[in-house]
Amino acid sequence: MAGAAGEPDEMITAINVTPLVDVCLVLLIIMMVTAISIVTKSFQVEDVDIPEAKNPGHSGPSKANISISKDGKIYLNAKLVEEPDFLNAMADAYALNSQLEAIVSADKATMHGMVVHVLDMVKGVGVTRFAISVDEIKEPGGM
Repeated sequence: MAGAAGEPDEMITAINVTPLVDVCLVLLIIMMVTAISIVTKSFQVEDVDIPEAKNPGHSGPSKANISISKDGKIYLNAKLVEEPDFLNAMADAYALNSQLEAIVSADKATMHGMVVHVLDMVKGVGVTRFAISVDEIKEPGGM
């Protein structure tokens, strides 16, 4: 009996794929949750005892956090620096790591020309990877 009481017997000719989709989605979610731990564990070999060294070599910092205050003062990694010291520090950091990324945070009231000047100095020492830091708007439609 394929139908409810009182209906004639007929064969079910349509396939209901809803349960199949549900099972596939559950399996996909399980795979996504466990994939992170599987990949992380594959890079960690517990049987390997890594040797120690006094001079392991330093690849240099991978990021340089640059802040510009509204009065035009430059901070490198939260330390106030003058322009020549900033250039020297950025050149040294780039010499240690050619993949150095500069993250620039500027006050809203900072003159646009100052931000461009700092970006120009960063590019001048060879850094080609940079980002501008912003805050996310908390209110919908607000500025």
